[in-house]
Amino acid sequence: MKTEEMTPRQQMYSDIIITAVEGGIGYWAFVTDYKWQDADGCEVAATVTIHPEDEAEVYALDISKIGSALSRMANGGGFGRREAPEWWVKKWRKAYRECANGGWDFDAGDADAVVQVAIFGEVVYG
Repeated sequence: MKTEEMTPRQQMYSDIIITAVEGGIGYWAFVTDYKWQDADGCEVAATVTIHPEDEAEVYALDISKIGSALSRMANGGGFGRREAPEWWVKKWRKAYRECANGGWDFDAGDADAVVQVAIFGEVVYG
């Protein structure tokens, strides 16, 4: 999908990947393949490697995985094995809703949390 054809929500998902790769996940992961836009103007994609010194775990990220993670977080998921507190649910519901019009500003910490939920199903680091 070309970036000029993306909806504001899809563009926001791409921005989450960019923010995470360029500043949010470096303390727990290595990005081994990253395209913020290829020659055809296609969407953002990244490959994340964890524990490269041992048995490496490799995960692919794309906007559909980010969208699924953010939806899960907006419904109270991703907080870990215990029930998410009210502040968590409110924050991610607001973020998910405001993604539709590009109105949410994700910082590196927010992007990190979304990527962790996309990869692990919950926030593991930080």
